[in-house]
Amino acid sequence: MIAASLLFNNRPITTGLIVGSILSIVLYTSLWWTISVIFRKKEHQKPVETLFAVLIFVFKLPVVGVALYFIFRYMQVNLFAMVAGIAVTQIAIVCLGTSKLFTRRRAPK
Repeated sequence: MIAASLLFNNRPITTGLIVGSILSIVLYTSLWWTISVIFRKKEHQKPVETLFAVLIFVFKLPVVGVALYFIFRYMQVNLFAMVAGIAVTQIAIVCLGTSKLFTRRRAPK
């Protein structure tokens, strides 16, 4: 989609798709890291890591909100393209995750 918007030379749509994709990947990786730190086995877990993970979980959305405020203020971004970038990236992440889940559970022959 990004390549197609570049071909049509539509800068706001391209920027929206890129911002949406990056935003989706950042939110997914931070959520995955936070969950993995919080639910790690207790004997290997340090309390400082858990506190740091909870702080990241709480403060990531306000930070993303401020970043989006500045992006929309200083750049031309198409909102619908950004939502499309978020949606497509989330669908790709879910499809990759489920395909890894199904291939991992196969019994050896």
